[in-house]
Amino acid sequence: METLWLSIDSSTPRGSVAVVCGTELVAEVCLQVKARTHSDYLLRYAEFLLSEVGATVSQVEKLCVVEGPGSFTGLRVGLATVQGLAQRLDCPVYTVSSLQVMAYLHGPVAGPVFPLLDARKKELYGARYDWVEGVPRCSGLPFVLPPETIASLLPDGALVLGDAAVSNRDCLDGVVAGRLLFGGVASGVPSSGGAALLVARHLDHFPALTAKSLRPLYVRASDAELQKSRLK
Repeated sequence: METLWLSIDSSTPRGSVAVVCGTELVAEVCLQVKARTHSDYLLRYAEFLLSEVGATVSQVEKLCVVEGPGSFTGLRVGLATVQGLAQRLDCPVYTVSSLQVMAYLHGPVAGPVFPLLDARKKELYGARYDWVEGVPRCSGLPFVLPPETIASLLPDGALVLGDAAVSNRDCLDGVVAGRLLFGGVASGVPSSGGAALLVARHLDHFPALTAKSLRPLYVRASDAELQKSRLK
């Protein structure tokens, strides 16, 4: 049997769990979280998906998790879940940015790609990606900025992706007068399946991590951290 992967994404309200065998996606389930938290279903769905493909949790050989940016609470839950599984299974973990997954889901393009996610507080998470050797690679660092500021910094012909790009289209497009391209719904949000496929098919680009070394990619300081800094 080829390498069995279990992948988790809880970076947005639409969390997902996926199973990949080798380099092929064999099962994925998504759920739009509203009244509940990701912790209510991640492990349950993981066990369900594995049983549907004739496997058990103990047979998982590699784990993948979306590290952020995204919902602070969601990221903590997802990484804690994977951390517990990694310790239990004694297997490596691979992390991938939510923004990189969105760029990968769209597919290769010739120009720069800017995946955008809602960061609340009238700001968006984003980063620039350029496709190199079949992989979207981040140029610079992820950012969190108001949409009008992002628009003013984008080059002509830039491709912007994500549900946040669509919901802020009037603002983004208005600032630069129609000089942007907008992606479709497939790359609206990250997914656990996309994350695992990206890593499994391009394993040389992603270091194997241990459970203890997992850290969320917040980009913005949390409210607790901001409050702590004010008290110093």
